[in-house]
Amino acid sequence: MAGYLRYEFYKQKKNKYYYLFFIIILASNITKAIPLINTDINWASFPLLAVPGTVLFLVLFTIFLATDLVASEYEKGILKLPIMVNGERKKLIKAKLLSLIIWIILLVVFDIGSSYIVGKVLLKQGATLVLDGQNILTKGVEIQGIEAIITVIISELSIIFPLISFGILMVFISLLVRKSSLVMGIGFLYYIISIISPDKARYLFLIKYIYKLPSFMIIGSGSLEPVIYILISLIIAVVLVIVNIFCFRMMEILK
Repeated sequence: MAGYLRYEFYKQKKNKYYYLFFIIILASNITKAIPLINTDINWASFPLLAVPGTVLFLVLFTIFLATDLVASEYEKGILKLPIMVNGERKKLIKAKLLSLIIWIILLVVFDIGSSYIVGKVLLKQGATLVLDGQNILTKGVEIQGIEAIITVIISELSIIFPLISFGILMVFISLLVRKSSLVMGIGFLYYIISIISPDKARYLFLIKYIYKLPSFMIIGSGSLEPVIYILISLIIAVVLVIVNIFCFRMMEILK
């Protein structure tokens, strides 16, 4: 599968739109920080505000990435090329799914890292976590220093799980629809519906509360809700991986 993975990254590294999302994320973080220059928000707390503000771009990147992996290649006629050479459909779809996961992780890590850098440059110093104008407490004690940074990073990384689940779902839709414009339209419609859907449907639309997940993991200490949310995301992702492998093996590609 390593050869297939290298092939996927070779194609993706030449796609300028992938890097455009990284630039947009950085610009979003800078734009978010400028109005906060003379406020009580310090650089250590800034990712709690910045990263949720980039959720739309993370979702759009996930939709674009999943569409590019299958539907776009099917339309261009290049999806069948590695299959014609080696015939290993299972390894190919696994490589595509793995590359999707890696790109999502890279963008989220870049989002967190750039928010720290932007905050360090533009905002006031201090490593006590502040949210909504109040210091965040754990068991009545302020979260400061290295503990604050580690707490924020772990909480922010939690958004990777629902994004991966959503991305694998979009790959499945690409396998069924195979028309890139329609796949992207369905993905964006799913996101819109998730925003306006009732709270009871939150586990059907896992991207609905991505922007709330990091802060809830910190201030919702002791609650099982974030854990349940992440576990459901993982279960859905595993199930969809199996479904995608089966569908890709049955898909008519070589015509």
